[in-house]
Amino acid sequence: MAIGNFDGVHLGHRSLFALACRRAAESGLESAVLTFHPHPLKLLFPSRRIFLITAFKRKVDLIASSHIDNLIIAPFDHQFADLTADDFARQVLARHLGAAIVVVGNNYTFGRNREGSVARLCELGKKYGFRVEIAPQFQLDGELVSSTKVREAIMQGEIERAARFLGRECAISGRVVHGKGRGRGIGFPTANLVSEVELYPKEGVYAVWVEHRDQRFMGVMNIGR
Repeated sequence: MAIGNFDGVHLGHRSLFALACRRAAESGLESAVLTFHPHPLKLLFPSRRIFLITAFKRKVDLIASSHIDNLIIAPFDHQFADLTADDFARQVLARHLGAAIVVVGNNYTFGRNREGSVARLCELGKKYGFRVEIAPQFQLDGELVSSTKVREAIMQGEIERAARFLGRECAISGRVVHGKGRGRGIGFPTANLVSEVELYPKEGVYAVWVEHRDQRFMGVMNIGR
């Protein structure tokens, strides 16, 4: 079982999933990913913009494409947030989910006020009957891949760099809404997109592919005024 928020589902996350799949196969077990909805920071700091890389449905689809047997989505509410590190290990991982091997990154924290560290998780694993494996940090061309670096690259307009970290094209998904009809006056159709994702590239004009109803079109996207 791999545990995390996995915003962006970048190459580092996928390496964590691959390790969980390998350990499951070696032990004759099913692989699983445990993630949370909404993102914990959304609950704990409701007025703060979190700048998530992927919408929740998109994150689910990306995890599902990573050859994981089971995706477990824990509803992150105030009761869940109040679990101590010991409660989380005993009630959630051991009792409810029956985890045999838990795979986490080296900076993983858990429990109320993030009181639990990787070292603490290893202690609790011995106590409650699961093994903990710390996944090695994933690097690309000598650079550590992280959600923070993906976020920074997108916000700075460095789309190619962000795509390298993600292992796929950068994308914004959303719902088309009515605008002011300016497209009709310049001779080609336009679509105004509203997305639940808070993270957009730096203001500017971008060459894009537009996917709609299983069709792909070349397009231009304007972000900003």
